Amino acid sequence: MYLLKISDGSRNLSDIKGQITKNAALEKFKLIFQKQRLWNEVLRIEKSADAQLGRSFEFSLPKEWSRQEQINHTTEYIQKTFVDKGMCADWSIHDKGDGNPHVHLLVTMRPFNPDHSWGNKEVKDWDFFRDENGNIVVDESHPDWWQDKKNPARHGIRIPVLDENGNPKIGARNRKQWKRVLTDATGWNNQKNCELWRSEWANVCNAHLKTENHIDHRSYARQGKLEIPTIHEGADARKIDEKFQNGQTPSASWKVEENQIIKRQNALLNKIQISFGKVSGALTQWKERLDDIRRKPGSHSYDGDNDKPDRGTAESYGRDGTGIAGTGQAASVFSGAEPEFKKLKQRIIRAAESFARYRRTALTD
Repeated sequence: MYLLKISDGSRNLSDIKGQITKNAALEKFKLIFQKQRLWNEVLRIEKSADAQLGRSFEFSLPKEWSRQEQINHTTEYIQKTFVDKGMCADWSIHDKGDGNPHVHLLVTMRPFNPDHSWGNKEVKDWDFFRDENGNIVVDESHPDWWQDKKNPARHGIRIPVLDENGNPKIGARNRKQWKRVLTDATGWNNQKNCELWRSEWANVCNAHLKTENHIDHRSYARQGKLEIPTIHEGADARKIDEKFQNGQTPSASWKVEENQIIKRQNALLNKIQISFGKVSGALTQWKERLDDIRRKPGSHSYDGDNDKPDRGTAESYGRDGTGIAGTGQAASVFSGAEPEFKKLKQRIIRAAESFARYRRTALTD
């Protein structure tokens, strides 16, 4: 009986595992079916041959997050940034174990209405006169002024359609013809959205990362940094470099080599900034010393009765070359900076020559 029970239990466990596998396959099928149905509906609603079907995004995931955290935080970001505004989102996480987990995201161009119907990407409206800043000119006394009775906020001076003689065209029922223009119905095509979406992803990441691991969506120039930005290498370039390191190919990837040069330049630039910081500190101390000398009371009187024997001397009054009270011995303000400058000058010259040779070789190849 005891062995029989074990046998029955193993058979039940096998059944349970099979059921779990079947359920997982069913959920996967449902997900694929939903994706296919979404984009089939998009193809059905778009009648134009050159219509935009969707917008594609790709963004990196912090390696510090676990898989579940990556899923949760990405879902939070996509829901708030895109889905809540009416877009349909199709996304997945790609992670090949090479230290580059990232998200591929597709969103629809048309809004999906609460009644399960597709909205408009663009609307046709009157073309109004605008000022140099792009704002609609408001002049109710103008003969071509127009205002929507149902929506008074929609108003402006309409632009007439002109014939070859420059006269307004007259259409049916002896009415003027007015220019029309297609406008973005959703506001999703505004170029400023790219900056907004990137900044919102940075905010989501930084809310769940340590301070030292925070990211910034702005360029180095906008951040006020002097570092040279590296270029995007990509998986193919890394594979080429790996083969080169193993001796499988005669040449390395130019992208990887370019980034190696940039990293060396940034290391050199960092040392230059440290040296200039030393010089800046020395100049500050020198200025303080000069200010002390200027503030020191005069050692002679107007009539000469109280003149001191040190009149006209430039002794340090108990301060050394740094301006700090001490032995009074003169010290170089730039002490320790001269060797640094000499070394940096030589390294800058060598780096510039190396970079110039590399660029010439790359251009000839």
